[in-house]
Amino acid sequence: MNFLNDLSLSQIVTRLAGYLIVVTIHGLTVAALATFLGDRDPAQAGRLTVNPIPHVSFPGLIAAILFQPSWMRPLALEPRVMRGGRLALVLVYVVGLAVVLAVVPLLMPLRVWLSTLLTGTAAVSVLGVIDAAQRLGIWFVLLNALPLPALTGSLLLQAAYPAGIDRIRRAELPAMLIFLLVLGTGWFENALSPMQLGLVRLLMN
Repeated sequence: MNFLNDLSLSQIVTRLAGYLIVVTIHGLTVAALATFLGDRDPAQAGRLTVNPIPHVSFPGLIAAILFQPSWMRPLALEPRVMRGGRLALVLVYVVGLAVVLAVVPLLMPLRVWLSTLLTGTAAVSVLGVIDAAQRLGIWFVLLNALPLPALTGSLLLQAAYPAGIDRIRRAELPAMLIFLLVLGTGWFENALSPMQLGLVRLLMN
């Protein structure tokens, strides 16, 4: 497994911070939109917050540090109480991932401003976190676009197969462990690297 090659302490720290930024933005967006559409569960679960901790998935955090593609702690939504029903799940899926992708270029002016304001170690650290958040955000979207349990894409599964929502949610933990194994092989990153590089050029240059 070559994912540990050249993984320095600074990379671990910046990826950790970058992951917290990404899952907070995504988790809050999903929770806020679902609440707006009539589902009170996100608020009751403590997900309507800028505190990253409720949004963190421990396996997702490990994945972010070691491999970059990651996911947040799954959030159970109830389409039966949401305006639009199953279509609301699709809307939450699309908007939730779109916001993360939109934040990537929006961080560029912040990087430029901070590069003129900070110097030395502070500049390296802060700019490293922003860069990590941007790159992790792109990988986050590419992985979570897949309609698989534990990912944001599972909302598409739930919309298409509402009778199997409980089964999909029971599969979340096994799915996370499988994701870690697959990411450890490097297959996902190799398969999606052309798309990831294209998005980096488009959004970060």
